[in-house]
Amino acid sequence: MEHGLISQRGRSGWKFFFILLFVGLLFLPVTQMFFRIVPEEKLYGAEVGSEMAFPDFSLRNFLNEKFQIAFSQWLDQRVGFRGHLVRTDNQLSYSVFREMAPSFGSKVIVGNDHFLFEKLYIDSANGVYETPKKQLEFSARQMLRLQRLLKELGKPFLLLITPSKATVYPEMVPNRFLKHPGRSTSEENMDLYVSLLKKHGVQVFDSRPLVQSWKAESPYPLFPKGGTHWSEFVACKVGQEFIKELVRVSGREFRIPHCEPVYVENEPGIFDKDLADLSNLWYSKPFTSPLPYVDLTSYPPQPFGDSRMLFVGGSFLWTILAHCERQHLYSTRDFYYYYERHFRWPELTETKVVKRDIDWKKDIADRDVFVLEINEAYLHKGGMGFLRDALLKLKPLSSKSENPEDLSVEPRGTDTSQSPE
Repeated sequence: MEHGLISQRGRSGWKFFFILLFVGLLFLPVTQMFFRIVPEEKLYGAEVGSEMAFPDFSLRNFLNEKFQIAFSQWLDQRVGFRGHLVRTDNQLSYSVFREMAPSFGSKVIVGNDHFLFEKLYIDSANGVYETPKKQLEFSARQMLRLQRLLKELGKPFLLLITPSKATVYPEMVPNRFLKHPGRSTSEENMDLYVSLLKKHGVQVFDSRPLVQSWKAESPYPLFPKGGTHWSEFVACKVGQEFIKELVRVSGREFRIPHCEPVYVENEPGIFDKDLADLSNLWYSKPFTSPLPYVDLTSYPPQPFGDSRMLFVGGSFLWTILAHCERQHLYSTRDFYYYYERHFRWPELTETKVVKRDIDWKKDIADRDVFVLEINEAYLHKGGMGFLRDALLKLKPLSSKSENPEDLSVEPRGTDTSQSPE
C-alpha cells in the first residue's frame, strides 16, 4: 500500500512538472518580448523601418475595432521569438510538403533542381496578363511620340526590354504549374510588341535574345537558383551591350562597363539570393550555387562621367545601375522605380513620387539621356503611367508647336497601374 502511495505521488509530481513546463512555454514569448533573453532572429522581407508605436486607445477606436486591429499588428511585430517561430514553421512547410510558406510579396514556387520562381512570372507565362494587340499598338505609338518629343528637346531615348526567369528557364518550372508546357504567352506577347516598336521606328534594345544565346555556353545559371532576377554578372554583360547601343543611337560617347576578369563565389551576393532569403528558412543551402562576379580590383579608379541619366522601370535595372555606379559611368542618376519611388545617385536619397509636384523642366527635361525599362512579365503595365505623363508634360517644353496625337483615345482595359516585381 505504501508503495502504491509513493507511485501515485510520483505520477502527480510528473503531472505538476509538465503543467509548469507548459505554462512556462506559454509565457516564454512574453518574457522574451519584454526582456530579450536572446537576440531575435532576423526575418527578410519583414517590416522596414522603426517598430510600430503602441496604438492609441479610445472608445471610438475600440467600438469600430480599429484599436484591436492595430494592437494585433503591434503584438505580432513585437512578440518574442517571432523570427525563430516563423523560420521553424517555414522549414517544416518546405521539408515536409516541399512548399514555401506565403511570403510578404508574391508567392514563391519551388521548381526543379531547387530553382525558385515568383508565381507572378509563371502566371505571366501562362497568359494571365496577356495584352491585346490593339493595346500593344497604342503603346508602340506612344513610345514613338515620346522618342520624337525627346529628340526635339535634344535628348536621346532608348527602351530596354528585360526577360523573365520563367521564360529563360521554363524547364525548371514544374509542368503542373504551366498551362501550356513549352509555350510562353508573355514571350509571344513581347515578341509581337517588339515587332510593332521596330515597325514604328522606336529605338529598342531587346536583351532577351542576348540572354537566351548565353544560356547554352554558360557554366553558371544566368538566373540564380535562389534569385528572381538575372545574376549580377549577366546584368553587367547586358549593361555592357546596352551602353554600346546607347552610344550608337545617341551619337555620344559613354564609357563601356568592364565585366572581366571574374571570380567565383560559393555564397551568392544579396541580389542573387533574394528569394532564398525571403523564404526565411533555417537551411536555404539547396537554393544557392557558385556564381561569377566582376573583379574590378585590377582597374584603376575612374573619374565620374559627365552625363546625367534618367531611368524609369522596375527591379531588373538595379543590378545594371550597380555596375554603372561602381565604375562611375555617369555623374548623376535619377531612377523612377515603377514611377512610385525616386532614387537619386550619388546622393543616395529615396523619396515618394508625388506626380503633381514633379518639376518636369528641372527634374526630367534637364537630364541628358532617357531610358525606359519594361520586363516581359510586366508588359501589361504599359509604361507605368510615366509614358502618358511625359507626353503631356514635356510637350510645352518643345520648340515645335504642333499638338501631339490625341492621348485620350486609349484602348479599353489598358492597365497603367504600378506593381513592384
